[in-house]
Amino acid sequence: MIPNTIHCCWLGGGPKTALAEKCRGSWCRFAPGWEIREWTAADLAALNPPPFVDEAMRRGKWAFAADWLRFAALAAEGGIYLDYDVELVRPLAVDGEFVAGQWLPGGKVGMEPAVLALEKGSAVAAAMLDAYRGASFDAVRTVGERLGEALDAKGISVKVLPPEEFCPIDVDGTLRATDATIGVHHYAMAWAGPVRRFARWLSWHGMRRVVDALLLLRNAVAHGALGKALIAVGAALAAVSVVQGFRNGLELVDFHWESAALFLQGENPYRWFLDGRLYDGVVVNAIQAPSTIAFILPFGLMPHALANTLWDVSNLLFTAVFLFFVHRLFFRPVKATRAFWVFVILFLCGVPWRVGMGCGQHAMFSLAFFAAALWAMERRLHWAVVGALLSAALFKYTVTAPLALVFVIRRQWKAVGFAAAVHLALTTALGCWTHTSPLTLVVESVRVGATLKPIGDADLMGLARWFGVADLWPWAFAGYAVFGAAILAFAARRFARRPAAGDATALMFDLSVLALLANVFFYHRCYDFVSLAFPLVCCLLAKPSVFTALCWLVIINAFFFLRLDFALGLGVYVPVNFALHLAALALAALACCRSHKVPEV
Repeated sequence: MIPNTIHCCWLGGGPKTALAEKCRGSWCRFAPGWEIREWTAADLAALNPPPFVDEAMRRGKWAFAADWLRFAALAAEGGIYLDYDVELVRPLAVDGEFVAGQWLPGGKVGMEPAVLALEKGSAVAAAMLDAYRGASFDAVRTVGERLGEALDAKGISVKVLPPEEFCPIDVDGTLRATDATIGVHHYAMAWAGPVRRFARWLSWHGMRRVVDALLLLRNAVAHGALGKALIAVGAALAAVSVVQGFRNGLELVDFHWESAALFLQGENPYRWFLDGRLYDGVVVNAIQAPSTIAFILPFGLMPHALANTLWDVSNLLFTAVFLFFVHRLFFRPVKATRAFWVFVILFLCGVPWRVGMGCGQHAMFSLAFFAAALWAMERRLHWAVVGALLSAALFKYTVTAPLALVFVIRRQWKAVGFAAAVHLALTTALGCWTHTSPLTLVVESVRVGATLKPIGDADLMGLARWFGVADLWPWAFAGYAVFGAAILAFAARRFARRPAAGDATALMFDLSVLALLANVFFYHRCYDFVSLAFPLVCCLLAKPSVFTALCWLVIINAFFFLRLDFALGLGVYVPVNFALHLAALALAALACCRSHKVPEV
């Protein structure tokens, strides 16, 4: 028998919100004669709660303490429990034990204990009290998830009402009330951290539809004939992209062959650039640090045409090496073979890779060694091996230096020190060889970089150019400052969490956020967007969520929409991509701050 008692909790002690007052008023209107029993912090203390509840109260997480208290109250007295964001719209009637049902993505129904009716001494309440007795506090799992686990463990069942009775608001925010609707759970989410509130806001404004669409598409690709057909078409397009990128690379050169040749002759290429001199009819494009140019010195021994051809071939090899280690790191452990080939197709079809090939860029050189260094770290190889690979990865430092913070986050001090020592030694050696102070070489390389015309694609410089700001360098420095602060804050937060070695999910999340940070704030051109390969891995392997949906939109913009926008002169790529990056980063930052666990991305 369920007594006519409405139980509710208000543990914070402060004044009630307008919504709470409105809901309580509806209880008085539609449940006349029912006793309203409000449980406070004093009542809670008298019940000798478990450590989970004590920790929740200490942290000011009142809703998580109320998760336990509702079951303790119903076990002791019986009745119906209502959250303070449940508004009654029809007379309340209770016939036996039940828990409210709510809609979940994909049309499923889950338990929502915001509305819960139990008899005194109920087995359901006892199962939950047992589950909380030894539980450690976390602010991630909801009470509905805990209730499902506890009942499954005990083999107990409880009636779950249709969602329209008490939870008629769908996952997209649409109110689907019917004649059967008794109350409306408004999902105030006072219990939730900022990330869950932000995710709910996004889901109620259409982003959930994007997530569901991505889930349907991924399932279609992963299973059945449609997936095979899409992969076949994608493979053909990827082959065309590879051929086009390779052909363009044979005609263009931008890999600093002339700088390597000058260094081998004992000349300072930065001085040649600043003086406006040509070498063998080629403009001296010495915009890399001296230690990074040292990695391509062997190409300086060759004639220009031969060096250019070999570099183009090498870029294909570096691409293959990168894809190999990405497969070993992320796809092979979960046996996601088809997802890997989708990754390969999207990566090779994307504008950043093809343009990088055509311009003779260094990004694939750096990413190949970077992926190898990650693999060596995860396999716990000797720190000198990891450090040597990392030193080569820093060749294109604007791409890999931000990503290399994963080695700091995972406390690979010896490897990081070894890589820094390699670059210091190479710079010193080139200084001695050219009879120039190593510090002068570094300073002049920075001066060369400062003379270049900044353009940017997604960073603050690109945004400034879109707004027609004449002097872009203040925006460039602002971008560097914001980037530095954001990336160091993220790295420090993750460093404090001590991510475990071999945790591929944590590594995938860290690399995704670092890549997003690098591409939105740092000085980049479109070919440097190849580092978005890591968020792409996250999109293909992680559970579809608001974060992965935003990552998909960033990748689609950077990989495919970029050239279309430029070709058609739409002029919307920069602000759109910038906004998408910021949205994804905001969500990732909030998720990272939410708990001591890596967010489920």
